Amino acid sequence: MNQAIVADVLSDSIRTVDRTSLSFDISRRALGRIDYTVRHAIQDAQRRVNQTCKELSRSKNALDNITLRIEQAPDEVSLADDFEKLAGFNKRINEAAAEVAVQRRELKANYTNAINIARSLRDKHRSLTERQESKLPIEYADRVRQLLRELRQTYAAQIIRRLEQEFGSAFRRLARKEDIVAEVLIDPRNFSVTLMNSEKVEVSRSHLSAGEKQIYAIAMLEALARTSGRRLPVVIDTPLGRLDSQHRENLVAHYFPNVSHQVLLLSTGTEIDKSLYQELSPQISHAYEIRYDEEENTAQLHEGYFWQAELRGIN
Repeated sequence: MNQAIVADVLSDSIRTVDRTSLSFDISRRALGRIDYTVRHAIQDAQRRVNQTCKELSRSKNALDNITLRIEQAPDEVSLADDFEKLAGFNKRINEAAAEVAVQRRELKANYTNAINIARSLRDKHRSLTERQESKLPIEYADRVRQLLRELRQTYAAQIIRRLEQEFGSAFRRLARKEDIVAEVLIDPRNFSVTLMNSEKVEVSRSHLSAGEKQIYAIAMLEALARTSGRRLPVVIDTPLGRLDSQHRENLVAHYFPNVSHQVLLLSTGTEIDKSLYQELSPQISHAYEIRYDEEENTAQLHEGYFWQAELRGIN
């Protein structure tokens, strides 16, 4: 409606101008340019007017909508509770934001502390590793020593068991009473020897006769030699001095020929007589008599046994 009114006003203004009554000292060409410019100016003005009218119409509609919304909006009394709740929410938001800031600071401090602890643990682990590496050879040496002690104890126990067997076998073979000792026990800690008879009763060495004690010593020497596993020479001084005839015969028949590959007997003429010497002669390689010279205060060796030397006239 406004656009139509504006257009009518402009049209009336243009028609009221009487072109024939005007007179200007200008050329037709210039007049034509003026006319063209005026017409285009009018068209442009109409376009602008139309655009302005449209904007005014939109503004009016927007204003009407705003007015309607304002009229429909609740009053301040009804909005008071909502504003109070909103204020409460804002307060809680601010408190939560402050708490978050505090927690962030604590988290940052804890993170920094955790980094420091991790670095400290790394340094301590490195130091501990270096100390352990330095102590490792000592620990290995201690373990080796402990292992050697255990091996020595185990080996000693095995050797003692074998020594018990060898001693028991030798004693029963050489003793006149075979049942006097049925079992031998040796303590691996102090190496004390316990003799047991066939009835599992301990036999005290003080109850052994002098000959049995000598058999005990000889049997122990044989057992030690056999247990060692080495070929050791055996030297026996007065081997038959305290033995009766049966013990002597046992030693001559079962001990002297078999105890070692090399046996040296230091005996008297009454210990090994002619009959025992003849029994041992297959195993005898050399025989010597040791004679002491009181004037020279020296001892000399003469080849041959006692009666053999006497037969050759040696005084």
